[in-house]
Amino acid sequence: AELIKVVKSVEDIQSKLRKFCINLLPEDRQTLTRSKRGIEEHLTNIAEQAKKLNLSITGASPDGILNDLRTDRELAPLEQALEVTLELVRDTRAQARSEASEVGYMYYGMLQGIGDRVPEVKALVRAFSDFLSAGRRRKPAGDDHKPVIG
Repeated sequence: AELIKVVKSVEDIQSKLRKFCINLLPEDRQTLTRSKRGIEEHLTNIAEQAKKLNLSITGASPDGILNDLRTDRELAPLEQALEVTLELVRDTRAQARSEASEVGYMYYGMLQGIGDRVPEVKALVRAFSDFLSAGRRRKPAGDDHKPVIG
């Protein structure tokens, strides 16, 4: 129940962020200009000098540069906090799956010995064996976005 409240809180934050953040399509991300780390100070100086000299480019003002830099700077701490949060969730999920799998494999080994005597156990063991031999499975669609919490 507590995790459901946390998910709702995160969804509320997402809703608030959608008011001033954007979501790029993969092809749009590929066309972005990749700037060198630390460029912000130089871009600020360029924008300030362009303003002093009254330089203009149609559809692109020096103030636009400064506004974009401010947006980048203000969102940086949020991005860092969210990355830490994602790491916590991903690490916890990975540990939980690891522990469940480790113990599950132990029970699977025990059930293999019982399977010859109990038909429903034999079917379960066969299904798990088939699952294991099928190779890696793709991540289900939406697995990263909407986990089922119960």
